[in-house]
Amino acid sequence: MNNIIYFDGPHGAGKTTLIQKLKESDPAKVILAQKLPITKIEDPLKRSILRLARHLLHLESNKQLAKENKDKIILVDRSGLDVYTYPKAFLNLKWISKEEYLKHIELNNILLKDHFPLKNLVIVNPKLNELLKNIEKRWENKKKWREENLEYLKETNKAYSEIAKQHPCLILDSNNLEINLKILQTWIDENIITKNNKTLTQIIK
Repeated sequence: MNNIIYFDGPHGAGKTTLIQKLKESDPAKVILAQKLPITKIEDPLKRSILRLARHLLHLESNKQLAKENKDKIILVDRSGLDVYTYPKAFLNLKWISKEEYLKHIELNNILLKDHFPLKNLVIVNPKLNELLKNIEKRWENKKKWREENLEYLKETNKAYSEIAKQHPCLILDSNNLEINLKILQTWIDENIITKNNKTLTQIIK
């Protein structure tokens, strides 16, 4: 479906804020896809496999949501790429073995083959120091899984830089929200056409 936009990137990239700003532009015309809750597990490999299962459910349900709302834009937080990028970071950090990594990627390829490559993919991936600043700002609340680990953040940042070269996507590497919104708006105007041939800019104004 051409009315779905998928957002991905490392933790602390600003995806959620960016998505929320688009949603706030016109709540009646923009739909934020809901994410199923996931059990909190410490083991890196099990975490990623659970995410894979959740992504399969989301990919199917979001397609149906888009079909039922052809005159609206569906914004999806996390595309499914994280089951490739995060295991790569886990491998480099020696949190999982090479054998575990390869088996996981093989499983990804089997289960996601009918979904990738995705249309309308946005990867938000600022520089490492900017990611760290963003994460530190939110530490006033409860810290998320291992996000205080700088090497973990570094490896996920690197993994997203690498995977962005392998998928057609819009890359937002600025940490400036207004700049990213402007770039994103132009990209949406050029790429996201609704059933009545109006661009998203025309819809949300």
